[in-house]
Amino acid sequence: MSIRLISDLLKVVFVGLLFSGCTSKEHNFLEDDLFLTGVTIIDVVDGSEVAKQTIAIRGGRIIEIVPDTQINLPSSAQILATGGYVVPGLWDMHVHTMTDPDVALDYFFPLFIANGVTGVRDMGSVVDGIVETRSRIESDASIVAPHLYVSGPLLDGQALPWYGDLPLVLKTAEDVNRELPKLKAAGMDFFKVYDALPAEAYDAVIAYGEAHNIPVAGHSPKGINLAGAGKAGQRTVEHLSPFGFRDCFADADEWFKRSIDAKFRQGAQAYYEVTQELFDELDRDSCWAAFKSMAEGGTRFSPTLVMELNDRSRVPEADLAYLQPSAREWCQAGLTGIDKANPELREKVYSGYGELLNEIRETGVTVIAGSDVPNNCLVPGFSLHWELERLVEVGFTPLEALQSATLHAADVMGRVEELGQVAPGYIADLVLLEENPLNDIDHLRSLQGVMSKGKWVNGDDRAVMMRSVLEKLASE
Repeated sequence: MSIRLISDLLKVVFVGLLFSGCTSKEHNFLEDDLFLTGVTIIDVVDGSEVAKQTIAIRGGRIIEIVPDTQINLPSSAQILATGGYVVPGLWDMHVHTMTDPDVALDYFFPLFIANGVTGVRDMGSVVDGIVETRSRIESDASIVAPHLYVSGPLLDGQALPWYGDLPLVLKTAEDVNRELPKLKAAGMDFFKVYDALPAEAYDAVIAYGEAHNIPVAGHSPKGINLAGAGKAGQRTVEHLSPFGFRDCFADADEWFKRSIDAKFRQGAQAYYEVTQELFDELDRDSCWAAFKSMAEGGTRFSPTLVMELNDRSRVPEADLAYLQPSAREWCQAGLTGIDKANPELREKVYSGYGELLNEIRETGVTVIAGSDVPNNCLVPGFSLHWELERLVEVGFTPLEALQSATLHAADVMGRVEELGQVAPGYIADLVLLEENPLNDIDHLRSLQGVMSKGKWVNGDDRAVMMRSVLEKLASE
C-alpha cells in the first residue's frame, strides 16, 4: 500500500472521528437516572449560555451534559422538567441557623431550599445544636436540607450577655490549644474569630488552623484589623459596616463607640449621620493598603449589604410574612425607625457603602454573598436574593453577583472541583429558572425547581414547603 493511500485513509478516519460527536449515540443510562431536558445552562465562570442541553443525574451527581440532538433517552426516562435556565445551587455564606435543631429543620432549611439556596455557611451556632442537626439529617434520608459548612461558637475575648451561649472566651494561646481540639473533634469545618479576641489568642487560632488544615474566618479583631487578617491569611472577613474598618481612621476606638451608641441607642437618623461623617473622614490611603493586604493574603470579603442597605423600598413585604413572630415585630419597629430618618441622607450613606465596596473590589479582593440571617429583618432564603440585588444595585453585574453565591462560595470552602458549577462530575445542586438571571438578577426568583444533592423539589413541592412554614408560624 502506498504512503499516499495510507495518508488518505488516515484523513478519512480523522474526519469520521471529528464528526462522530455530532450524531446521536446510545448511553448506558440506569432506571433511577434523572434528567432535565431542553435547558439552557448558565456557565458562571464566563457567563456563556449553552442552549438545548440535557443534564443527566445519578446518585446526586451530574454524570453527563449532552446536546438534546445527540441523545436518545429511553421511553421510561425520569424527565423532571423541560426548558428553562439552569444555574448552580446558591450558597448563603453568612447565616446563624443551627442552635435549635427543630427550628433549623422545620423553618430555616425548608425556606433555604425553596428559594434555591442549596448550601449555607453557618457563622455561629451552639455546637450541640449543630451536632444534633447533622445527626438527624444523616439518619433520615427523607430530609431535604442544604449543605452545611459550620464554625460553631464565636471565638472572642469576652462574653457579652446578648450573644447568649455563642461566644467561646479565649484569652491566651493556652486557652486556644485546650479548646480548639474539642471543636475539631465535634466536626466544625472552620473557626470564626470575633471582635475582642486578643492578639495572642488570634495568632494561636491561626497557627492551630494551619497545622490542622482548618480555615479561619470571621471578624477582624481589634488590633488585628483588616491588614492583619490579610497577613494572617484569614479566609474571609465579614460585614461592610463602620465597626469593621479600624484601619481607615486615626481614632478607630472613638468612631467605634460613636457608631455603636448611635445604632443601638439613638436611632437610624443618628446612625446615618455618624456613618456619613465616617465616610467623609476615611483615610483612603490607609484603607487601600488594608484592602491590598487582604487581596494578597487571599482574604475574601462578605459584605452582608442587607444589614445596612435596609429600608421598606428594599424589603419586599410579602417576604416578611416568613419571619418568625418575634422577629417580625422587631423588624417592623426597625423599619419604622428608618422611615423617620432623612431619606436623602440615607441614600447618600447607601451610596457611600457602595463606593467603599467597589474600592475593596478594585484591590482584587473576592466578594462572596452572605445575608446574616436571622438578624435584622432577614428571612431565610429570601434574603440571599435581596443581597444579590443589593450587589447589583451598587455596581456588580448580574454575573458577578451570581458568582459571589456560587463559584466564589465554593472556592472559599476549597470545593471548586465539585460545587459552584453545572458540569459533569459536580454535585447535582441545581436551580431551574423560567427567565435568564444574566439579564436581570431578579430572575433568580423565577424558580421552577430546585435540586439539592440530587433530590428534586418541583414547583408543587416548593409551594407545600413554604405553606407548611407559614402554617407553623401562624400556630406559634
